Amino acid sequence: MRISLRPELEAFLKEKVQVGRYRDANDAINDGLRLLKERDKVEFESLRALLAERMKESRRGDSVPFDAKAREGIRRRGMKRLAALKRSRG
Repeated sequence: MRISLRPELEAFLKEKVQVGRYRDANDAINDGLRLLKERDKVEFESLRALLAERMKESRRGDSVPFDAKAREGIRRRGMKRLAALKRSRG
């Protein structure tokens, strides 16, 4: 597999190899992907726990109606998260 890195990420990767943090670029990339996989798992488990809690609230009658106002709030928060993610990725 061939990948292309942005110049600043390539420099970061080379630095980590040069200082001995990783044996080579493959080790560094594998570690980065492992960390990404762990982060995804944590996010998934967090969402699962939140969903379970919301389901309990709903069964107790403590839920908030899902109306146009709620949908708009969700959309607005999602758009903010997406914009922040795009900014962080350059």
